[in-house]
Amino acid sequence: MATWGQDFPGLLKSQDPRVRTVGALLYARGMLFDSQSPEKGAVIPVLITGLRGESFEERLRSQRALFFLSSESAEQACVDPTDPRAQRAEGVGQWQAWWAANKGKLAREKVAQHY
Repeated sequence: MATWGQDFPGLLKSQDPRVRTVGALLYARGMLFDSQSPEKGAVIPVLITGLRGESFEERLRSQRALFFLSSESAEQACVDPTDPRAQRAEGVGQWQAWWAANKGKLAREKVAQHY
């Protein structure tokens, strides 16, 4: 019999971008099982994509999770989730550049979980 927690790793692999974002948000905040700790390389790119999300909530939570995982500040890379898509593009580009510069050292680092 499968347990309810076995489906969580599949969230990051879903074909639905919103499901992937929900999974990345859960993992970024350490809300899942320690035995399922993903690598930052599986979570951070999904969160960067979430900055382009349709909803304010998706964009806001994605940015907060990126700040949490990266130790970056709003002065270094910021996307105002209330801005129209065109105005958010520069901030998304900053996060993409940050990831390109840091992925080599961070991609294999585990995202610690609390359960």
